[in-house]
Amino acid sequence: MSIIKENNILYNERFPLSNKYDPDWILDNSMGINALWLTEWLCEVIELKPGMRVLDLGCGRAISSVFLAKEFGVQV
Repeated sequence: MSIIKENNILYNERFPLSNKYDPDWILDNSMGINALWLTEWLCEVIELKPGMRVLDLGCGRAISSVFLAKEFGVQV
């Protein structure tokens, strides 16, 4: 998924992994604030390794779960 920076309100240089996801998909599945930005920010202080099991508590429509599985190879 390649995102064009122009006119994308969900593009933020601070979150390069989140920028790869389709903004329409994020908006269609978000239940509030940008869950991908929050998840990516949190992952800066958590050492995730492929194959680890992660419980995404309160995941809503699971976009944070999809993000964790795709970007870090964890089992969610």
